[in-house]
Amino acid sequence: MIGKLKKHWVWGVVAAPFVLMILLHLGIAIFKYTGFNFNIQGVDAPDWFIFAGSYMGGVMTLVGVILTIHYQRKSNFKQQKFTEILKERETLGNIISRLDLLGPSGCYQEYTSLVSAEYAQIPNLSNIRRNIVDKMGILNQLRAEINLSTDIMAMPTECASCNHQCRLISLRPEFQVLYTTVNQNLLDAYAALDTFIVASLNNRLIEERKLISMQQNYAAQSQGKAIPYTQSFFNELDSRKIHTEDLEQRVRDKLNIITGMNSNEYVRLITLCREYSFIKIQNIENVTEH
Repeated sequence: MIGKLKKHWVWGVVAAPFVLMILLHLGIAIFKYTGFNFNIQGVDAPDWFIFAGSYMGGVMTLVGVILTIHYQRKSNFKQQKFTEILKERETLGNIISRLDLLGPSGCYQEYTSLVSAEYAQIPNLSNIRRNIVDKMGILNQLRAEINLSTDIMAMPTECASCNHQCRLISLRPEFQVLYTTVNQNLLDAYAALDTFIVASLNNRLIEERKLISMQQNYAAQSQGKAIPYTQSFFNELDSRKIHTEDLEQRVRDKLNIITGMNSNEYVRLITLCREYSFIKIQNIENVTEH
């Protein structure tokens, strides 16, 4: 937009030849009635009209160039903003799609299957725990990415000073709460599952240790020797066992919460993401039209 000062300048340039012609005719009239001539000697009215015509042609050309440059700048600004909005929408879509709401359930099912299949021996749970750590790392990475690569988790300065009231002012906080809730619930589910797996593995190791110790006691008794492990030793092992019932119930509660999010919060996140991009595009249209 051309500012007030620029508008005054343009009007001054356009009005200049008309002012000169008025002064020319005023000078001719004064000379006719008083004999005093303040016009330039040898420059008649036709010369002034030729000058005014040339001047107006130059002014119209200059105005045309200014308007063209202004339109081109506005068009480039609009296109640049559209590109930024589309890129941001693609980033948000990628981040939301990587919120794997089925991941915790998949890890839990993998654990139960592995434990059931290898009940007679201690299962190798390193792959499951590594998978959990990787998924928690992805969630933390997504949290950093959405804060650094998009504006939806913050209130930009242009929004704070904008007089145009739009939905962004209420949409951003709603999205922030939803995304933080989904991300944190997934992290909590993985943390609860990992705690439960570690506790279960601890108990299996203790049971394995007790079994080996009892076998050694039986072997010593069959040979008429003193048993190497007393009841106090077994009591000490039992005291190290962790009650996993509450831990497993906590895992199931977290999984139930995430199952609900799959049909509520997750869908709402997608809707808000689309609305966010649409409103930003609309705002750019409104700005460039004025």
